[in-house]
Amino acid sequence: MKKDLNYYMNLNYSTEFKKITEDDGEVYYRVTIPKLPGLIAYGDTLEEAVSELDDAKTAWFSSCLRRNVKIPEPTNKNYSGKLLVRMPKSLHAQLAEEENVSLNSFIVSKLAQG
Repeated sequence: MKKDLNYYMNLNYSTEFKKITEDDGEVYYRVTIPKLPGLIAYGDTLEEAVSELDDAKTAWFSSCLRRNVKIPEPTNKNYSGKLLVRMPKSLHAQLAEEENVSLNSFIVSKLAQG
């Protein structure tokens, strides 16, 4: 498949929306595609910002294609939420006795804490 402007415009990129309120009370919206650095659109309404995003994408992709810059594509990974951890039996026994909760709960708690 030829990776031209139409190809990239039809990819399903994750989009982030942010409502911005200035100190003077002015409200507007910013829409970005994190996978595409520097691609930002603004609008007085969310609908306007999304519409502006299409124009920004066209310009961004066209510029990259003209300059032969690699364009990142979205990834569609599905995660099961499962993780297998191997540890020494002695550590397993120690944690199981000390924590008084399931090791799964303990590990998820520690990961969530950062």
